[in-house]
Amino acid sequence: MASDSAKGASRTHVRVHEWASLLRQAEALGLSEEGRAGPQKVLLASERGGIFPQLSSDSVSVEDDKLFALMMTSGSTGSPKAAMFTDRMWTVDTGHAMYMPNYRNVSFIPLSHSSDLMRTFETLLNGGCTGFARYDSTGTAVEDLIEDVGMLRPAMIVAPPRVWNCLYEKFQRRLREGEGREKEIERLNEDFRNMMGGRLQVVCTGGAPTAQRVMEWLEGTFSCGVLESYGATECGAIATNGVVEAGVQVQLRALSEGRGGAVTDSSVAPPSFGEVMVKSPNLFAGYLDLPALTRECFDAEGWYATGDLGRLDSEGHLSCVGRVKHTFKLSSGEYYYPDELEKLYEGAEGVNAVCIHGEPCEATVIAICVVNTNCGLSDHEILKAFQKRGKEADKKSFEIPGGVICERHMERTMENGMLTMSLKI
Repeated sequence: MASDSAKGASRTHVRVHEWASLLRQAEALGLSEEGRAGPQKVLLASERGGIFPQLSSDSVSVEDDKLFALMMTSGSTGSPKAAMFTDRMWTVDTGHAMYMPNYRNVSFIPLSHSSDLMRTFETLLNGGCTGFARYDSTGTAVEDLIEDVGMLRPAMIVAPPRVWNCLYEKFQRRLREGEGREKEIERLNEDFRNMMGGRLQVVCTGGAPTAQRVMEWLEGTFSCGVLESYGATECGAIATNGVVEAGVQVQLRALSEGRGGAVTDSSVAPPSFGEVMVKSPNLFAGYLDLPALTRECFDAEGWYATGDLGRLDSEGHLSCVGRVKHTFKLSSGEYYYPDELEKLYEGAEGVNAVCIHGEPCEATVIAICVVNTNCGLSDHEILKAFQKRGKEADKKSFEIPGGVICERHMERTMENGMLTMSLKI
């Protein structure tokens, strides 16, 4: 007779076994199409989800919470680390019962992005299917991805801001080349919906802040739900469109002197701005072979320190504005948060990317930006546009650039060190 621990381990993977059984049924019905290759095989495989019955919605009991997988962090804030995912964490995050007949998801960076990998498992375990699209860091990366998405015709796609920014710029170039703005926008919206397969129901962005202009464009162009997801490899999803996920607890830890601001007495009132601290059923088990670093990630009460700067409004909506490590002090004694400012100034016309920089001996910041090659604005005109946006957003004088450096021939790629494997800067 099997031991209790063996039974628990077996129940942990019951969904995987059930899925494998259904695949064998599909092959028995002649749906495997073994003789086909390339995109055509992917397209035929994507039809399989519709024949499967609904999977069991019973929760999986895990008695022996063993190591299930290792997921590398992006390395955007230091050397990549191997985060340990246990059976329980993986089951909680991928075990949602939501039957998805003919549901198609697109995956293109599952080994570099934990949410991509988990959504792939979740889709398969709930009767849907996933197509794997091409993506690398060369100049044709986004074009290849768009071509594959068009063939796969997904209902949902999750991608980092870099992908949506490139698609947005492509739209703007086409718009500038056209005639009659209102009719051109209507025609381009239809072209871009068809370009992405014409079946999108949900567009999700995450991994880094997405410019508001891009979010509004996605919603208007694809006429579907647009979600901005905030989370971390170590604790899974934290909030979607500012709404904290069910089962997740969030509080903000006041910043101490030297970490970006004055000390706030949290015993009087919880701070509305500070480091995002999380308790979640999806918390990782620690970093492999790095016990000291693992201990540093948690406070005495078991809250995980994300290292992110966040704001909570009066209704409890959470917004991430940057990283604690990315907090700097100017000669005036004022602290500034470059991530938040960069998101604001990237909305300026003709600007693809912005880096806000400040020196301890200076009283204001400067903007280093990558300008669209088709942009006809001078450096002075771009600076004036930044200053106008800063004033309209009620930014303080030291948060408004006093100078600008424009680069017109630079791309963000993994080869030149501008992007990590998960497409973060």
